[in-house]
Amino acid sequence: MKTDSTRPLATPYFFGASVVGPLHVQLTMPCQDSFAFKTIDEDFAVAAIADGLGSASKADMGAEVAVKSAVESVETAIKAAPEGVDIETLAKDAVTAARRALENKAKTEECSLRDLACTLLVVITLKDSVAAVHIGDGALVVDSDNGLHLITGPGESEYTNEVTPLTSQDWERSIRSTSIISGVNGIALFTDGCQRAGLKKADNSYTPFEGFFRPLFKYAARIDDFEQANQDIHDLLASDKLSEHSEDDKTLVLGILPKGT
Repeated sequence: MKTDSTRPLATPYFFGASVVGPLHVQLTMPCQDSFAFKTIDEDFAVAAIADGLGSASKADMGAEVAVKSAVESVETAIKAAPEGVDIETLAKDAVTAARRALENKAKTEECSLRDLACTLLVVITLKDSVAAVHIGDGALVVDSDNGLHLITGPGESEYTNEVTPLTSQDWERSIRSTSIISGVNGIALFTDGCQRAGLKKADNSYTPFEGFFRPLFKYAARIDDFEQANQDIHDLLASDKLSEHSEDDKTLVLGILPKGT
């Protein structure tokens, strides 16, 4: 798809990549991150990212199941009743669908639900409006005419590296949802392996790092080769510069949205 800043964008589009972290390479572990996205029609799109917990034996499987089931849930609901859709409610329903899918997967795999432990961030777009539902770490940054904004970010935790996964008993109480945000030009979803590169922390709060996101959104608005764009994001995440910030797996998904009417 060729984009042109002189004309309105007609359809939302996404691209991205996941890479295994240097520590997991050393330990011969698979990438435990996963992502999925779908442009449903000229108005709607959905994207999801998940980070499997390193302590879970089937974390990579859990992350993949979570993102695929979340995206499928949203696509099915919108195609069934596209008029009057509440994207915030759909995002919550998608997380519930992912939890149910993990429970079913644990039964078929004859494993504990804990073995599939993962975080989940689901983002639904309607033209230039965005809603997100989140459990665990990772973050969503949006690019608007008013600048960059962190819409949902790492959860508060009493202990370092502690995270509440979608498989926890109190998962419903740990879900964080956003109100619908309008006037969005682009979005970036990323797991915690990108956190140190993409976010700045001051006074116990995070803000997006302009030096990381501005070039990415500028690049995203001008791509004409999605295969190459996916590879470029993969190469960025696998680079020495990003690896210096974190040895963890890394996922980054970028989306460009059409203007609302």
